[in-house]
Amino acid sequence: MTSRSVAPYVLIALLLTAPVRADTADETTEIYTILLARFASTGRPDAPIYVMLSPRTVPVEEGYSAVGWVPEPVADDLTWRSPKASRRAIVDLLSKSGQTQEVTYKPFPASLPLRVLPAAQAAPAGARAFVVSFSRIGFDAKTRQALVFASTTCPGLCGAGELILLTRGKAGWRITAVHRFWVS
Repeated sequence: MTSRSVAPYVLIALLLTAPVRADTADETTEIYTILLARFASTGRPDAPIYVMLSPRTVPVEEGYSAVGWVPEPVADDLTWRSPKASRRAIVDLLSKSGQTQEVTYKPFPASLPLRVLPAAQAAPAGARAFVVSFSRIGFDAKTRQALVFASTTCPGLCGAGELILLTRGKAGWRITAVHRFWVS
């Protein structure tokens, strides 16, 4: 094989491992807000859910640590777990995995039974509380799909690790699939 015939394959490999694009603050804020709002559905006005949010994103591989193994290659496992996710969104998610960023969200109205606290702040005694962390968000090339890993832990056996697929339509982003990695 000549070096001429190898060069296109090298270029394709570089394109497939590079992030699709830089995340926009508005887009990531909207997606993290949608993901946090899922907790409100389990709360009541008289007994809100408290979420202690990790202030920075975590690597996707941390989701595998709960089950005790990391498959090789991770992209193939994510494709198997989330067949509706585009390969490009998966590659983008993994290419950003080692990078961290601040997790931002829009404030929730007081009427919503959800209170988001910094991870270092404890919830009131006796309240239902979760510790939540998110990965960076992977996007497909046309920014119509977003893929994120979410990890939730709480006292007792009620934690979970999930790969969440969101799709952007005319009304904005919505969750279209949730694939559980682990549950306790």
